[in-house]
Amino acid sequence: CALCPRLTPVCTIPARANITLPVIRGFHPGDSAGLFETVKQVAATEVPAPKASPFRFEFSAEAADHNTTILERYDFDLAKSSGGVHPGDRAG
Repeated sequence: CALCPRLTPVCTIPARANITLPVIRGFHPGDSAGLFETVKQVAATEVPAPKASPFRFEFSAEAADHNTTILERYDFDLAKSSGGVHPGDRAG
């Protein structure tokens, strides 16, 4: 990516999500006009609201049991459990 060439891609949106992402033009360091245009593009991009996480984020025995049950369904593989919930991937 032109914005952050040293970062590895971290997007894990599954192919089955069938989401079309807009092309955001990059800019070069020191290019103020390019930075401003990129920020405008990002701000104007409409994206679906993320779905609620299937996990409970609280410190309780009930939450721990609930989260364990979800993870057990996916052999404790957080990536497969959609713990990172992506738009259109899982109902809340």
